[in-house]
Amino acid sequence: MGRPRFSIASLLGVVVLVAVALAALRDPTDAWDSGVLGLILLILLTATLLAVHRRDRKRAYWLGYALFGWVYLLVSQVPPLESRLPTTKGLVNLGASRSSAIPQGIVEADLDNDGWVDLLFTNASAPSVVYLNNGNGTFRQPTSTNTAPGGNPTPSFVLWRRLMGTGGTPENFVRIGHSVLALVLASFGGFLSRRLYDRDRIGIAAGGDHPSDGRRRP
Repeated sequence: MGRPRFSIASLLGVVVLVAVALAALRDPTDAWDSGVLGLILLILLTATLLAVHRRDRKRAYWLGYALFGWVYLLVSQVPPLESRLPTTKGLVNLGASRSSAIPQGIVEADLDNDGWVDLLFTNASAPSVVYLNNGNGTFRQPTSTNTAPGGNPTPSFVLWRRLMGTGGTPENFVRIGHSVLALVLASFGGFLSRRLYDRDRIGIAAGGDHPSDGRRRP
């Protein structure tokens, strides 16, 4: 079985979709929510039409693509079923972590009287955060000050907050996440369906079945 090949157009399409998904997740407003859902519906409708009109390997790919995508998207739109999806809890936690603190301002002052300028970050929806200057270009948090009940933020958490921003609502974030996951699962379903099709074709060829009448060769 040969390696999967990608055209320039398909790669550009993937780049555009990834850019749209990241932009929507960074600022999950109602406009992004409805826009991403509309885009996913258009893609899945196109995949359904391609599954009907294409043949052989291409039909197998688009059939799996449409089936996996539609099933996940429809399930994620039904509240009783959506709440039971394992991906829902993960999206809720990510949406809550990115919007837990909205920076309002930064104060520069020597808070511990050591001659170095320290930083105080004030937030609208979380306790203020103090960073004490170590004097060597790095900062530390005093043990008595935490950014949240869980303690100091890890570098990965800080990077996540910077990449994803703090705008929008957690509800829209979850819905946009489900739409993006529907497209990811659709792609997985397409590759899986095409792989199963190729395996069946190889099995038929190895068994010596005649391609036209299905009879086994002597």
